[in-house]
Amino acid sequence: INGKPWVTLMANRYADSLIHGPIVVAATGAVLVGEYAHSSLRQTDENGDPFLDVIPPVDQSYNDYTFFASDDPAFSFQKVIIATNTASQSNIQFDGQPLASSIFTPLSTMIGGASYALTELSVAAGPHRLSTTTPAAQAFTIVTYGLGWVDGYGYTAGALMRPLRAVFINPQPLVAQRRNPIQLHNI
Repeated sequence: INGKPWVTLMANRYADSLIHGPIVVAATGAVLVGEYAHSSLRQTDENGDPFLDVIPPVDQSYNDYTFFASDDPAFSFQKVIIATNTASQSNIQFDGQPLASSIFTPLSTMIGGASYALTELSVAAGPHRLSTTTPAAQAFTIVTYGLGWVDGYGYTAGALMRPLRAVFINPQPLVAQRRNPIQLHNI
């Protein structure tokens, strides 16, 4: 995490940590990274309820996403998190309006020789569009979420999911055989 060893995981195992602020997760093998939102306590005025967001890898970026923020008034606030290659940082539009490059926080660790930055924006209910003219491979990924009184949602709102790394399974096709075949007769 952020260029420092965190934990060694064996196959099919997991680990978690309570982390605040932007981080870079890198691994020597395939990993699935998720962001888990904790629940609020009914005795406090906190917002939120558990949800799990799968965090898209930055090498699965694209340059044009439409996403939706809930119109349910139960959500006190809704946000979108944008992780972008710095090549497109000054060229992103939100609902047709350019985003200022200065709203992005640079990440401390380079990924695959590229620099990245992150921002989190409040969004109103309804559909939204994030786009850039930068090529898709140097663009951005997005995650969106909303929190309300003992309520919450979050989802991966933008990732291209190109087959960059994959496990291919080629099972032999199964031939179905009936024990009592149906016979059709002309009448």
